[in-house]
Amino acid sequence: MTATFYKDGSVIENDTTYQSSAVGEMKIRVSESDEGWYKCTFDDGTESAERDLRVKVSKGATLTLQPNWPQIFSGETITLRCEIKYGGDTEWTYEWYKDNLKTTTTSNEYRIISATEAHSGEHRCKGRRDSYFSTRWSDVIKLTVSFHNKAVVTLQPNWSEIYRGETITLRCEIKDGGDTEWEYEWKTTSSEKPSNQNEHRIWFATESHSGDYWCKGRKKSEKSSTDWSDPIKLTVSDKPRPVLTVSPSWLSAGASVTLNCSVKDPSAGWRFYWYKTVPDPSNYFYSYELLPGNSSGTEQDSYIVHGQTHTAGYRCIAGRGDPVSYTDYSKPKFVWSADFHSSASLTVSPDRAQHFTSDSVSLSCEGNSAEWRVKWLSTEDRYLSDCSTWRTMTGSTCNIDTYWRSDAVYWCESGSGEFSNAVNITIQANRPKAELRADDRDIPVGGSVTLTCSVNPSSSGWKYFWYRGEKTSEPLTTQLSAGRIRVSEEGVYWCRGGRGEPVYYTEYSDPITINKNVPNRATLILQPNQPQVFIGERITLRCEIQGGGDTEWTYEWSKNNFETPTRYNESRIISATEAYSGEHRCKGRNDTYSSTEWSDAITLTVLSNRPKAELRAYNKDIPVGGSVTLTCSVNPSSSGWKYFWYRGEKPSEHLTTQLLAGRIRVSEEGVYWCRGGRGEPVYYTEYSDSITISKNVHNKAVVTLQPNWSEIYRGETITLRCEIKDGGDTEWEYEWKTTSKKTPSNQIEHRIRFASASHSGDYRCKGRKKSEKSSTDWSYPIKLTVSDKLEPYLTVSPSWLSAGALVTLNCSVEDPSAGWRFYWYKAVPDQSDDSYSIELLPGSSGGTEQDSYIVHGQTHTAGYRCRAGRGDPVSYTYYSEPEFVWSADFHSSASLTVSPDRAHHFTSDSVSLSCEGNSTKWRVKRLSAEDSFSTDCSSWRTMTGSTCKLSTYGRIDAVFWCESGSGEFSNAVNITIQDKNIILLSPARPVTERDSVSLSCKLRKQTFGSTVFFYHNEKLIQSDTRWELNISAVSKSDEGFYKCQHSGRESAQSWMSANRPKAELRADNRDIPVGGSVTLTCSVNPSSSGWKYFWYRGEKTSEHLTTQLSAGQIRVSEEGVYWCRGGRGEPVYYTEYSDPITINKKVANKAVVTLQPNWSEIYFGEMITLRCEIKDGGDTEWEYEWKTTSSEKPSNQNEHRIRFAAASHNGDYRCKGRKKSEKSSTDWSDPFKLTVSDKPRPVLTVSPSWLSAGASVTLNCSVEDQSAGWRFYWYKALPDSSDDSYSSEMLPGSSSGTKQDSYIVHGQTHTAGYICKAGRGDPVSYTDYSEPKFVWSGDFHSSVSLTASPDRAQHFISDSVSLNCEGNSGEWRVKRLATDSRLSDCSSFGTMIRSTCSLHTVRQSDAVYWCESESREFSNAVNITIQDTNMILLSPARPVTVGDYVSLSCYLRRQTFGSIVFFYHNEKLIQNDTRWELKMSSVSKSDEGFYKCQHTRKDSARSWMSVQGPERFPVLLIVGLVCGIVLVMPLLVLFCYKACNGETFFFYY
Repeated sequence: MTATFYKDGSVIENDTTYQSSAVGEMKIRVSESDEGWYKCTFDDGTESAERDLRVKVSKGATLTLQPNWPQIFSGETITLRCEIKYGGDTEWTYEWYKDNLKTTTTSNEYRIISATEAHSGEHRCKGRRDSYFSTRWSDVIKLTVSFHNKAVVTLQPNWSEIYRGETITLRCEIKDGGDTEWEYEWKTTSSEKPSNQNEHRIWFATESHSGDYWCKGRKKSEKSSTDWSDPIKLTVSDKPRPVLTVSPSWLSAGASVTLNCSVKDPSAGWRFYWYKTVPDPSNYFYSYELLPGNSSGTEQDSYIVHGQTHTAGYRCIAGRGDPVSYTDYSKPKFVWSADFHSSASLTVSPDRAQHFTSDSVSLSCEGNSAEWRVKWLSTEDRYLSDCSTWRTMTGSTCNIDTYWRSDAVYWCESGSGEFSNAVNITIQANRPKAELRADDRDIPVGGSVTLTCSVNPSSSGWKYFWYRGEKTSEPLTTQLSAGRIRVSEEGVYWCRGGRGEPVYYTEYSDPITINKNVPNRATLILQPNQPQVFIGERITLRCEIQGGGDTEWTYEWSKNNFETPTRYNESRIISATEAYSGEHRCKGRNDTYSSTEWSDAITLTVLSNRPKAELRAYNKDIPVGGSVTLTCSVNPSSSGWKYFWYRGEKPSEHLTTQLLAGRIRVSEEGVYWCRGGRGEPVYYTEYSDSITISKNVHNKAVVTLQPNWSEIYRGETITLRCEIKDGGDTEWEYEWKTTSKKTPSNQIEHRIRFASASHSGDYRCKGRKKSEKSSTDWSYPIKLTVSDKLEPYLTVSPSWLSAGALVTLNCSVEDPSAGWRFYWYKAVPDQSDDSYSIELLPGSSGGTEQDSYIVHGQTHTAGYRCRAGRGDPVSYTYYSEPEFVWSADFHSSASLTVSPDRAHHFTSDSVSLSCEGNSTKWRVKRLSAEDSFSTDCSSWRTMTGSTCKLSTYGRIDAVFWCESGSGEFSNAVNITIQDKNIILLSPARPVTERDSVSLSCKLRKQTFGSTVFFYHNEKLIQSDTRWELNISAVSKSDEGFYKCQHSGRESAQSWMSANRPKAELRADNRDIPVGGSVTLTCSVNPSSSGWKYFWYRGEKTSEHLTTQLSAGQIRVSEEGVYWCRGGRGEPVYYTEYSDPITINKKVANKAVVTLQPNWSEIYFGEMITLRCEIKDGGDTEWEYEWKTTSSEKPSNQNEHRIRFAAASHNGDYRCKGRKKSEKSSTDWSDPFKLTVSDKPRPVLTVSPSWLSAGASVTLNCSVEDQSAGWRFYWYKALPDSSDDSYSSEMLPGSSSGTKQDSYIVHGQTHTAGYICKAGRGDPVSYTDYSEPKFVWSGDFHSSVSLTASPDRAQHFISDSVSLNCEGNSGEWRVKRLATDSRLSDCSSFGTMIRSTCSLHTVRQSDAVYWCESESREFSNAVNITIQDTNMILLSPARPVTVGDYVSLSCYLRRQTFGSIVFFYHNEKLIQNDTRWELKMSSVSKSDEGFYKCQHTRKDSARSWMSVQGPERFPVLLIVGLVCGIVLVMPLLVLFCYKACNGETFFFYY
């Protein structure tokens, strides 16, 4: 019911002040305005009496300081007290704020024993009565804690950086220390400890003095001291080396020399010392002479040298401190003079400043000394060295090594310590070469041209020598000071330069050929006049000379400025290729040097592909009695086409006469084709793609799903089937289409053995009659959705065990109606990975139809899991999370104790949980009502050994238990951590019947001053001043909920369980040896005195086996099930029966574990069977028992079938047999080691890599273990643009796999990709798919093609190379397979913009490239090499056709060819002359192979040129005898024409 609240007769609305938190309850944040009369009513009309609310206003909290001193010093004791006005008897908690940091406590005092600076700040407080009511904040008290005296470390001298060897002093100063006598103490992070003086003097600083230094002072007269000072950081660095600069570098008359000496820290009191360097040949170094006025150093870091006239060297050092500590010396620096000095001079031979590499250059020292050295200072690296380090010094002469370029200053130094003049010498690379230029290479009629000769690099003194015809010893003219002449005669010209005496000559220039023009004009004509033609078409270029008369002309042809001479005026192109595209020009020549001017250019464009006809049908199904329209066109569109139509096959006889318009109507089903043709002889386009025209039938296709589950999960096996309604006995072919990533093969059934998300999508099918081209319509789609595996939900009832109770497990899945079977497991603690292994529960190996399972006889804490499975083979869900049933009973092998031993604790109490038993490894687990899964002690506190210390800072209500390293559970305890002021102290564990027990009521902070009430199951059982409830002898009736109450406050309820003690039975051995016995021991836990023991065999009967025994131990020699219990007193009080122990007798038979199939290696997902066989077991009926180190426990059957092998099955398996008729068993078998590996991935190879005409393709699929009964499945890889991968389409005859690991593909004509996989077993388990492998074809494919620009196989690094995809697709990707077998997409090696991939040619590569279309087709492939060399071979990237003209060119990156070029075919020399081009006027199949070129002993990379046979010419069908005779001649002509197709009658460049 809903309650309504009123104040002073008015309804109260919910807001921030008035909040209804439950039915019939309202909470109010109280203020003075809330005074008044309140009542409430329920919606059934009942009404409360009115109550008067009075609000007493608190004056708030007051904060006081005691003692109330105005200033607090460090170490003093003070108290802050928070007082509540009108606080009355209310129990307050207090909140303290210091600088906005809040602390909550129950004390109203904040006592500071020894004040520090950290206590300084603004302090406030307030009181809180409960969660909703508190006082206002008190006024602020600002607390400042000061020091009486402060220690400070100072450094003298106070330099920013200290260097090795310097003297420094660290001093400890006491601020405001006055006249007090102080003792001092130091601490430091350095390795040198100061003595306890106020000064620490370091005479020679080293790195060992580096570190932080602190000090403090202590008054001698009393035991009070300052705080430690702030640290001062001392860093001792290596001595610095100053840098000296000298200005100027070269002396001029009267100039002074300025020296500058710089150190890192110029402001640190340095003085500078200046020295002249004096050569000392005895040790290759210099001695030093102090410069005038410099003995004490200079404050300035500069020094001026006056009157210096000769080469000299200088050095400097810096120093500071007392005593002075010096830096290292600077490196020597020099000022050079070119003036000769009689006492020391340097001469150069030959006497010039610039020389070439390989020139002979010597430096000679002369003067008043017998001992010399030549020094060298490079201008590039400023490296000073001696002649002996870079050449040979003979006497006073140094011969320079001129093998490499250099630019340096050289000078001599004498044994008497003098410098010579200095010279700057440059060594340049190579002898210079003359360069010849012409303002025009064609001499106009009656005119001349100017030739200019120069030397590079430019320098003075050159004269020039001119030559015509050959490079003879006699130049044309006398030496010329200007390198320019005019000539009016044609011919070949050269020049060179020379200077000096004897003359030093440059290299000859390259030659220039000068021609004379004639007045005739060349005209270029194209027939037929179509500047845009298709590959394969015939065209003719003719060069006509206007007014040429009877002159015998030779002709020169130019394509894109590459010139080729020939004697023919026509270039007939029998079959055009892209190589003919470009600007064409021609000219005529009537002798070697006389010619016409070039003709105007004709730009010819040869489209890269033979055009392909495109056939379209607006409807592919002919309605009954109707027809459909077919349209044929040529793309790209151009004029002059006629169209030819075909039905069935592409025969020589087309359906109709040639049509100007490409459109017909047809009423017959079948396969249709078309093509276009134009010209004479006819140039045909490629055939169009075929279109199949069908006649509709009335049958209907339907897709069905088996099993017909409403939802499919990952890993399940399902079948999609295409059924034809009323299909009768007709034989049907099937076709599927789907939006999933996995395309079904064209079979009636599509079986999915392992469903995944990639199978999700719509599936449609249709049927086509085998005998005719008629089909059904597409079926309606069936939508398949594959979801992730389910995780079932397990519940366990009851949560806590009681004597004799059953445990019921319930396992639920989302879709319970889908034929699930349920599998039940015990969860066994596994400390290796903080999880649980599983052990199958009895009768659960095949699963249960019911989603519930009952566990009998469970007496201790246990964990359980479940999973569900369905289908054939079974596909399983995930395992459920573990759920638990808890027992409070102690278990000797694993027990949990709580300290202190009670169920309830206060927050901040110290509580520890300890594990004991037969294990050295333990973990403590916890499960609370808030947790969805159990957690480990390490996640909420600290585990030390076998003890977990609880964190009791927050409220907790949870069950705790131990798990041992041997896989056992302890008893469980329910522990509650309370933040109340009162708790009930009750045992955490069950108490034993007849034991005494004491329950106590406890307050957190007070003692009991009035009556304490105790309740049992809400019934008052004691009320007096005692705070303890004593029960002298506990009975079952005492079990129940207890609580206590005091002053209106109530503890939480606590359950006390009363248990009868249970006997524990142990055996020293469970297998009786032949003729022997075993010892059984019975005991009561917890241990106590006075027990006698009763023994039972077989069943728990009223008659025990023997008389009562005071000792609980017997020996038995008979097999069977044994029990015991204890008893004491009169009448006898019995314990619970022990758990049973089964004692067996050994038999001689041997158990053996076998594996079927007996494969050497098992892979993930395979089905296998482990079998327990008893040797010589005869007809005996056996029971079986298994044990394993795996996490999947077999059930006790003779076979353990693993339907889906996984890593969790890895381990050793043992078994033994037990005779059903008696309690005797075999020994455990030897272990069988099972290892489940990841699925293998087979390796596919494809041969050949490149297709040739008529060749078949061989696929080989290999797996690691070839002898294991594999079958192989073969697929075509189809590009899938949706995820940059490949889908698969099964190859014919491969649906059941092949025994052979090879497969031959016949009739493959285009680039294709293939994939394989292997499978074995029943049901079949498959490997992963292999990586895709490819067979490449260079042939163009009309529906998808790749062109390279520029069209060649080899390119230089940094060339611009693009690959363009063309065809019937709107989306493309370019793929690459490099020599390292890495398959990649354009995005990883270039930039893809629409259909074009621009390659990144920044590094060397050799790879195959191809296009893949959105319609899942492959283009032709090209092999492209990116070279980091100076020379490549220009060869076609695509195959050439028999009869084509082909030109191969040798191409240099930076030079032109100046000598012979060699061409090789399959390593055989086929051309060697100055031509850089190899021309083949009509290629044949014998020209196929590897080509390379060579120049100046350097080879290009090899390039493969593929030659295709010509397209098979169609032969006309001859119908009837008369027609046959009439058509004999055309046939002969056609065949003759084809025979001549390989010859070219006119030479073309």
